[in-house]
Amino acid sequence: MNINDVLKKFENSQISELILKTDGIEIVTDGSDTEHKQALEFLKLHYAHKNSSGDHSSNQSITANQFAELLMNQQKANAQFNSKIIRTTLKEAVDQYLDDRKKTISERTYSAWQGEFKHLIVALGENTIVADISKDAYIHFRKRVIDILAPSSMDSRNSTYRNFFKWCIEHGRAEVNPVVALNLSRVQKAKFQGERGKVRKPFEASDLEKLFNDDVMQAIKKPCLFWMPLLAFFSGAREEELAEIKVDTIIPYETNKYQLHIGKSKTLAGIRFIPIHPKLIEIGFLDYVDEVKKTWGNSSTLFPYMTPVKERLSHKFSQEFGAHRTKLGIGKEKDFHSFRPTVIGVLKLNNVNSEFRREFVGHDSTEKEDTHLKNYARKTKFPLQHLEKEVLDKLDYAYSIGFNLPNIVYRKGRFTRYLKSRKIQKQDLKIKKSKALLE
Repeated sequence: MNINDVLKKFENSQISELILKTDGIEIVTDGSDTEHKQALEFLKLHYAHKNSSGDHSSNQSITANQFAELLMNQQKANAQFNSKIIRTTLKEAVDQYLDDRKKTISERTYSAWQGEFKHLIVALGENTIVADISKDAYIHFRKRVIDILAPSSMDSRNSTYRNFFKWCIEHGRAEVNPVVALNLSRVQKAKFQGERGKVRKPFEASDLEKLFNDDVMQAIKKPCLFWMPLLAFFSGAREEELAEIKVDTIIPYETNKYQLHIGKSKTLAGIRFIPIHPKLIEIGFLDYVDEVKKTWGNSSTLFPYMTPVKERLSHKFSQEFGAHRTKLGIGKEKDFHSFRPTVIGVLKLNNVNSEFRREFVGHDSTEKEDTHLKNYARKTKFPLQHLEKEVLDKLDYAYSIGFNLPNIVYRKGRFTRYLKSRKIQKQDLKIKKSKALLE
């Protein structure tokens, strides 16, 4: 293999162990960052030597004496670098890192990091010098704290710590990053997800009968508790996706056929246009949309009175729906996001193609994709007419789980007074805050 190809593979972490032999001298890296770094420097020097000598053959090597000199110079450079390391305790480094990153991350992320770094500090010791934390020490910590989590949480937590130690290196607090990638196979991820992941149970017909009982629906006093379960029932959308919908994006795509634009989601695949089920139109959804526009304006969200908590508009709604569900006698193992597996399950039972299902509910593909699908086909969205025919027409709860939605009727203007009163409350609160700042 050409030495330049080796360099590229090495830098892309495709080589975990390297043996370099030159005139009787052999160097073997053990996978550690330090030895990888040194070996990479030797390779670069070797390549630079070949270029300067004018000989570009792939089998040329430097002499033992030249290599020994390079090794000695590298060791001297390492010694000088080590003498410049700032001996900082783990707690001090974490505080400095959080302070440095506070302006570039959200309040929610900052709060989550505080808890995650607390685990690291407690396990490794707040007075431990960052530069002295070895890979073995981190791996021991990881096995007890990180490796017991669900796969997505494992990757997220490991990445948080890896970026922290990377910052420490960049700011002279450490020389080596002790955090190594998890590199879980697809089989391992599936296994761990099944063992540790939070599996949301879908709603059964008996649960849906309680939620959409006509007396229950007519007694609801807040628009979000009335409409969000219905929207999720016909779309499988996440609660925050529904809370963020703008009313001016609810527009027709054909005569008497309307679309929802989900413009904010936890994944890129979640940002999508979906057709509104005709049953929602029949119940009176567009009448509610008009109420919101008249009281709050065209640019408002579907539930404009919601205020973000930790950057989530649906935070309070989530608590309210939990209390509502409990009052109806539905167990804690089922929450608002149980609508999601419910919809997916119904579509699957009704033989809806997996690609249509994924696009409709905003799921990333978990399958291995070929180059064409990954680069081109996945970026091409199905027309709304196709989703309507292949998804909405087959979202049949009666056939799949034996549930028939009751004849729910939305009385036009039902929530107008509520919307107006909440707008006044919000304006008054804004005025009070402004006066407090002036004082």
